Amino acid sequence: CLTDGVTKYDHRQKPIPSYCYWTKRKGGIITFDLGKPRALRQVKIHTLQGGRKAHGTQRIELRKGGPDGELLGSLEPAVDGWNRFDGLDTLTQRLTLVLTAMKGRTYTTLSEVEIWGEE
Repeated sequence: CLTDGVTKYDHRQKPIPSYCYWTKRKGGIITFDLGKPRALRQVKIHTLQGGRKAHGTQRIELRKGGPDGELLGSLEPAVDGWNRFDGLDTLTQRLTLVLTAMKGRTYTTLSEVEIWGEE
C-alpha cells in the first residue's frame, strides 16, 4: 500500500494517496521481498513527522533479511521527508525496515520507499 510520490498527506486529495502506518505502537516493521537476490546500492525512506504532532519516527533501521537480520545501517533521528541509506554494498533478496516511534506520537507513518540496486 506504499507510495504515490506524495510528500504531504491530505485526506481530501483525489485520488487518495496510499501510505503505511502503525497506530499507538512502539513502531513498525515492514519486509520487502525483491523476488531474487539483488545487489543493493541505496535505500530511501520517506516518513511523515507531522505538523500536527501526531506522526513521528525516531529511528529507522535497515536490516538484511528479516527484523533480526544483519544491521546495514540506522538513522536517528529520522527527518520529515526523505531519509537515505547511501553507499550500500550488499546482496540480499529480503530487506526489512524497523521503525521506532517518536515519544508522544500516535502514528509511525511511512509514505514511500525506494530500493535501488542491480540484479
